[in-house]
Amino acid sequence: MSATNWNLIKMDATKILCNWTERDIIKEDGNYKVAFKYDLSGNNPIGREIISIEDKFADNALFFQLREILIENSNLEDDEDAIRSTLIFIDFKDIFFKEDWSSIKLPPDTPSKDELRSDKARINLIEWLFKDGLELSFDGKNFKRFVPFDKSSSMSKKCQITFIDSQIKDVLDRRLMLDMDFIGERLVLSRFYAYRGLYLSTGYRVEPIKNFPMNEETVMVLDDCIGFLERVTTLSAFKQDKRWIYNTKEKNLKPNLFDGEGFISPDFAEYINKYLKKRCNFLADSHSFQIRMPFIKGVVHEVDFNQFFSEQLQSVEVNELLINDFFGITRDLRKA
Repeated sequence: MSATNWNLIKMDATKILCNWTERDIIKEDGNYKVAFKYDLSGNNPIGREIISIEDKFADNALFFQLREILIENSNLEDDEDAIRSTLIFIDFKDIFFKEDWSSIKLPPDTPSKDELRSDKARINLIEWLFKDGLELSFDGKNFKRFVPFDKSSSMSKKCQITFIDSQIKDVLDRRLMLDMDFIGERLVLSRFYAYRGLYLSTGYRVEPIKNFPMNEETVMVLDDCIGFLERVTTLSAFKQDKRWIYNTKEKNLKPNLFDGEGFISPDFAEYINKYLKKRCNFLADSHSFQIRMPFIKGVVHEVDFNQFFSEQLQSVEVNELLINDFFGITRDLRKA
């Protein structure tokens, strides 16, 4: 994944709700809904109005997967234009925190504007209005339906969400879910969507090479070994009469769990550093790396565990070091 900033469209939900017309109202089974339809080609003044900004977004795993899908389905010449017409961002911040709703046009059978003072009422209304997405044209002729997709943790705090071309949503979902099927599984939805949102985190894709294959033998997930650290000395300090007073105390300490701490071998760390310098213009070497993929996140620190094994086992004739991983499968640590 190249170190690229992408200029993508961000739309303002408040302006969307201020610019729909009566022809956008649809009645189905006695209920009303809004079918938002906008021309974003630049030829339509309303289309230009609802685009709040063309914002810069750093490259990430989602953009990479989008490019792969677009390349498979067409002769892709311009990544940015293709992604711009496949993925958009809608900003709900202004409408969610809006005090005066007098300029907002609401379809029939929706709550009155006085009833929209509570957060819950506003969330329910926004979900109802945008659940079917909206139809957009980027050339002034062909319209595509965009449906709600996902958001990262930082986007949630900013009240933003992505909308995706409905024609590629299913295949993109499959790729991002790594072919995993959670249907019928009990999920903590907030954690599930937080992990899904990781593919929107800024990142650089490092292509593996023959010397460093990424497979079930070389990438291992080990269970946490949690116990008490006995007689740990802790230090506390406070200021008194412009002097610092220090106290020490010994106690047994149970360490906190970290989210995905791990090791990376020095030779693989060296390869990543060379790759980042050549492809992404990095200047300095790193010895710790943040891993960001769907359902995989954490930090790996450069540790020469192979040298450690050799030193500790130098008196033992052993070519492999077997251990059960988190899933109960026997692995050879010598291949990590």
